[in-house]
Amino acid sequence: MNNFILYVYKDSSLIPILQEVQNLNEEKYISEEMAKYVTTEMKFSKTRIYEVMTFFSALNDKPKGKYFIQLCKSPV
Repeated sequence: MNNFILYVYKDSSLIPILQEVQNLNEEKYISEEMAKYVTTEMKFSKTRIYEVMTFFSALNDKPKGKYFIQLCKSPV
C-alpha cells in the first residue's frame, strides 16, 4: 500500500485514493480492513471515508458479482 505516498492527503484526494484501494483488491471493493488503513495511515476520519464510499456508486464496500449492471431511473 505504499502507492499512496504520491497523494497529498486532503479531501480532494480521497476519491482517487479510495479508487486505488479498491483496484488493489482482487474482488474490486474496499474491505473494512482497507478502510481502516486509510483512516489511520492517511488521517481521514472513519465517518468521512464511509460518507464518500456510500455516496459514490463507483466505490463498493461489498464484493460485486462478475458482471455489474446499473440502470438509470431518471424520468427524462
